[in-house]
Order: sequence, then structure tokens, then C-alpha cells
Amino acid sequence: MNNVALGIAATLCLITFPQLIICPFHQVTFDDLLLFLNTSFKIYIFTMRATSEPCPYYVKDSLNESYYTFNLTTEESCKANTRRFNAVLGKTVENTPYMDIQNFTGLTTLRKEMRYYNNGEKCGIFAYRESRRTHYELHVWDIKFAILNGSKVFHSCFSVYYAYTSQLTDRRHECSHGCS
Repeated sequence: MNNVALGIAATLCLITFPQLIICPFHQVTFDDLLLFLNTSFKIYIFTMRATSEPCPYYVKDSLNESYYTFNLTTEESCKANTRRFNAVLGKTVENTPYMDIQNFTGLTTLRKEMRYYNNGEKCGIFAYRESRRTHYELHVWDIKFAILNGSKVFHSCFSVYYAYTSQLTDRRHECSHGCS
């Protein structure tokens, strides 16, 4: 099945069954999480926001089957800020792969669960709970974080991400590839 058909099917599944956290059509595995994180490329965190700003990204420092260390870079006023984080890797009782990021922005632990993975587009969708709401992020490798012939190279992943976030009316701006 090609990436476009997969994206359309996943989007239809999410629109039809928005109450489902994971559509059975694209159940991700723990191996998918390991495969996705095992890169030396930057992994951008693409999100829709209330304001326009550069997308943060992270780079692997080390990875094994239970632990992931990475450097997260954010930009504020075109000044890069890099911090090192550690994450414990695992899977829930429902077999949803996750990373428990330790000491993330003042929290003891922030759990990000991988809800969708597309190896061809080198991207995945992660969900986390904060302030009693579920938030979604589209993580995409640097080599696929591009526009080609007027459309995103990661368009199937974006379609699924958009299905998750379409109800968020205050999120109208896409984060950008870097400081302008």
C-alpha cells in the first residue's frame, strides 16, 4: 500500500473513530519506536501553534532497548538553547511504545506515546498528557522535513497529525524549519 493510500486510510479511521487513541489499522510496535529514534539526523518536532516560531529538534546521543539520551534544541529570538534529556523506553499494557522523558520542563516525567509511524516518510506522531489535555506532535527526520513541488514530503504523516489536531481552532500556525 503506498504512502498516500495509507495516509488517507489512517485519516478516515481517525475522523470516523476520533474517540480511539490508536486506530487498529496502524498499530505501532516497540521496534518501530527504536527504529525511529535510531538516527544521527535531527528529529524535528512539528506542531501547530497559536504563534509562528521555529520547530524544536532533538539529536540522539545514545540509544539502547531501554534508555534514550538526546539533546533537545529550541530557538527563542533566533538564539539556540540546547538541553540534554534522558528517557526510559517501554510499552504500555496495550503495547503502545513510549518514552518517559525525565525532568522535562519542570515535570518529574513526561510520557510521550508513539501513536503512528511511517518508515517511508521517517515520521511518527506522539501524544502526551499535560494540564488534563492530550497534546499531539509530529516528529520527522531532518531529511524528510522539506517541501517538494509545493507540498510536504511527510504529507501522509501530516494528514494523520491534522486529523488528531483539527479540533484545535487556536492552532493555526505551523512551526518553521529554523530561524528566519
